[in-house]
Amino acid sequence: MTLSSSETDTAVSGIQHPVLVAVVVVIISTVLYNFATELVGPRAWSGFPIVGKEEGEWTNKAAQKRWFTQSRKLLKQGLDKFSGPFQIFNPSGPLLVIPPKYADEIRNDERLSFNAFMEKTFFVEYPEFSAFHAVTQGEIMQETVRTKLTQALGHITNDLSKEMTEICNDLLPPNKEWRKTMFYGVATEIAARMSAKVFLGEPLCRNRSLVDISIAFTHDAFKAKMSLDRIPAPLRPFARYWLPEMARVRSIQKTMAQMIEPEIQARRARRAELEAAGKPVPKPADSLEWMDAVARGRPWDFANAQLLLNFNAIHTTSLTLTHLLFDLVADPACVDALRKEIVEVLREDGGWKKTSLYKMKLLDSCMKESQRINVQSALFMNRVATAPVKLSDGTIIPKGATTAVPTLHMLDDEARWGARPTEFDGHRFLRMREQPGNENRWQFVTTSAEHLGFGHGKHACPGRFFASNEIKIAVAHLLLKYDWQFENGGGRPKTVDDGSGQNLPDAKAAVQFRERTPEIDIDSL
Repeated sequence: MTLSSSETDTAVSGIQHPVLVAVVVVIISTVLYNFATELVGPRAWSGFPIVGKEEGEWTNKAAQKRWFTQSRKLLKQGLDKFSGPFQIFNPSGPLLVIPPKYADEIRNDERLSFNAFMEKTFFVEYPEFSAFHAVTQGEIMQETVRTKLTQALGHITNDLSKEMTEICNDLLPPNKEWRKTMFYGVATEIAARMSAKVFLGEPLCRNRSLVDISIAFTHDAFKAKMSLDRIPAPLRPFARYWLPEMARVRSIQKTMAQMIEPEIQARRARRAELEAAGKPVPKPADSLEWMDAVARGRPWDFANAQLLLNFNAIHTTSLTLTHLLFDLVADPACVDALRKEIVEVLREDGGWKKTSLYKMKLLDSCMKESQRINVQSALFMNRVATAPVKLSDGTIIPKGATTAVPTLHMLDDEARWGARPTEFDGHRFLRMREQPGNENRWQFVTTSAEHLGFGHGKHACPGRFFASNEIKIAVAHLLLKYDWQFENGGGRPKTVDDGSGQNLPDAKAAVQFRERTPEIDIDSL
């Protein structure tokens, strides 16, 4: 028996109709559930006290909104009231705050995943955040920074110093008269150009468009993330198309790919020619070569990975350098001592040697102290538990929980830091390193539960050694070549607390500078 055409159509439509209805029901139900969840707010983890939810509130939504304006206040309330973990609500949901006393025991726990944290909170499912997705893709990025970049540090000091000479000539040209500049912009340019010198090499590092889009990505990607955090979750897939910062990120990604991909192909072709001719192949000398070598033929998004490298280098170094300069300008005696140390080291070494930067111990102390009192974020050691984790006191962190360790203790612990812990004391960590057994404990790049400026443990910032070298070289040039003062005899610009846990220097604050006669010609070393 066979069915006629009309009977077949009727049978098919009879099947399609309930399927279509089911699909529509699922879509509507999902949308309604997402909106209901958005209105009610995130669900709390059972067994952990909640901070930020006020009496009479039936949902957690108001508590979640308070994060954007009262993050540090909420963290302090929780730390003062509870000895163990507690929870607050931030844009990604409930956050288990793990007091610093647990930092050492969790720092290397494989069940607390940084990659899972990035996947959960940084919108890596959207193409605009593909750069941050690179962090979660195997160990290519980590090996590139931890191994290749760190191994190269001893060979790039002179190159970085020469780059800083050019930057000073371009941005701070010699002049005996006082002039003003908004230093955060200068610091951003310093970080971008010094990083480009190492990451991209010649001639790419001289491509002004590439430097510009690297700086733009640092600002626009951060703004895009903050914007999406404030938009209800069900609307985010649509909002990404009309947010201007997201459009700028897409444009930057396209431009970066147009610059980087042909360069990668050209380099591979040159290597193949040399190998075919039996000629020696030069060792990889920049991040593009390092990533290609580490990838070993595996698929890899070089353009977005480069954007991520630039983002981390520019963001961290520019903020740290700006805070540091503001702290030093407010302490002229410390500036005099630093100039003396820098000159003595460079004269003793006859220029930049591998050990020169290590010998600048007062400068290292000033950097760590500035980072301590201006710690970038109220939370570090951000993780997601991929399995239940039992702490030493029996507390169990549930699977799926987002966790972080607060940094508020870095500022006001007089028992740890000594007198006047809230004030900048450039000699503080130099004195601490002079105590027996502490010679290396309190270096700028050293992490600990007490000082979380770079995080702590397995996922501490892998680029901190490079950042340390960049900042030391930059400060050496800035202090030897220029006098500095605050505009109109004012005091140090106030640090900006954006309400959501970020400690930012005032990007619009102006400082004054003028040429001085350096004790040593740092440009000729």
